[in-house]
Amino acid sequence: MHTVICPARDEFKIVTDYCLARQIPVSQINFIENASELALPNLQLPALDMVLIDGRHGFPAPHIDWFYTAGKLRRGGYLLVDDTWLWSCQILRDFLAAQPEWRLIAEFQQRTAVFEKPGEGSEALEWIYQPFVAMNGRLRWINGEPRLTGAAAAPSSLRNALGLLRRRDLRTLSEKVMRRLRPR
Repeated sequence: MHTVICPARDEFKIVTDYCLARQIPVSQINFIENASELALPNLQLPALDMVLIDGRHGFPAPHIDWFYTAGKLRRGGYLLVDDTWLWSCQILRDFLAAQPEWRLIAEFQQRTAVFEKPGEGSEALEWIYQPFVAMNGRLRWINGEPRLTGAAAAPSSLRNALGLLRRRDLRTLSEKVMRRLRPR
């Protein structure tokens, strides 16, 4: 089964006419007339062999499409991100290229990136397990420690709080927070 999600019904006819003119069967195509960010969260999909993200390119649409299809794509399946020359798609491409759960296997004219999915679960990871996120913000994971970088270097109280959080010492952390919240 091939599922196509698109809000423009006239494009379904173009695809159908193209296929029929070339004797390509269309009985296994499921056309869904809707915006993908509205259709995907409620869509019951089987395991997918391939996902093509090529639709609305405004932020965060490509990321939403990836989020709702990544878990459905089988291990060893392929994800194509089109129009990577646009910022919203380029960020998704760069994020996936840094994730060990994805392997960039081809790029075409710096426009379309093709990934293979060797691992599971990248869409559900916390930021410290997402290298692109951990390395590109003001708060970075450096030598196993969360640290603010640049002009926003962390004051010692924040460094101490993050250290307590990392050690899972929530009792001490909550006591320190409560002391700061008490009226003086």
